Amino acid sequence: MKTVLLCVVLGGFSANLFADLAISFRNTTLFLKPGETTPINSDSVLPAGTYAQLLWAPSNLTYRDGNLGLSLYDPGEILLAETYSTTTAARFNAGIGVYTDADVGGADINTGCFFARIWETAVPSPGAYFLELGIQGPTLTEYNVFNPDTVYYTNLGAEYPSGTDIAIDVQGTTVVPEPSSIGLMGIAGLGMFLTRRKIRR
Repeated sequence: MKTVLLCVVLGGFSANLFADLAISFRNTTLFLKPGETTPINSDSVLPAGTYAQLLWAPSNLTYRDGNLGLSLYDPGEILLAETYSTTTAARFNAGIGVYTDADVGGADINTGCFFARIWETAVPSPGAYFLELGIQGPTLTEYNVFNPDTVYYTNLGAEYPSGTDIAIDVQGTTVVPEPSSIGLMGIAGLGMFLTRRKIRR
């Protein structure tokens, strides 16, 4: 039993030892519902359970200036981790994740960038707002298991001044139906129209 336990411990240590990047996926900044401003109250902050993503991209593309489709990704983005806020105002702490080049399809993970994307709801649908924050890169520090300073251990929302509460719609970006989805909705609508017309006859 001790041998098995030792192997498990060493296996986990070995996985961390050869990781290329370590990120603490957390946010302690308060995020508000669309259109809300300070001073805040319990009705103005986002509820608990909102969706959050930790994403990697092959270069520092900065934040989006447009919307996202229902896939919730841009081409080239890779999802490193996802979680749901555990308290109101989109606050969460998903712990430290360690990642290697294999997690980004074999690319050099340390030459890319990572950032968080916070969503207005638990299940983003057309019209739901999102906010991007905490971008780091494109030169990322190589993780060293013996050096805690090589862990990206900052509040991802820290780019906003301490004590400032941010509305989730501040960047003006939302989920929009993708062209294929719009086409399917159009076909469905036409089918319903023809069926209704046939019934009337």
